[in-house]
Amino acid sequence: MNASTGQSMKRVLCHFLLPAILPVAFFLIVAMPIEPIGCRIRGVAAISVALCSGLAALGTALIALKGRWRGESGTGWWVISTMVLILPVVAMVHLA
Repeated sequence: MNASTGQSMKRVLCHFLLPAILPVAFFLIVAMPIEPIGCRIRGVAAISVALCSGLAALGTALIALKGRWRGESGTGWWVISTMVLILPVVAMVHLA
């Protein structure tokens, strides 16, 4: 494994796999039956995860815009993070 492969894997980990934890958590909460935790707790948990994910998406979008403004390379990775993090927000709007 050369240095560019290691750098690429680090970017995939940091910009795709780690942000994917919030959407996975959201969809696990939404798919969970009501009986184990109750309807209200399940709803509050789903809204909380969607809000955290939305705020993180806003932060990554601002980082991407700032990087594009400065002409930095690699801002596409921040856009990928934003797209992954926005999924629970879109799902929440769609389900509501």
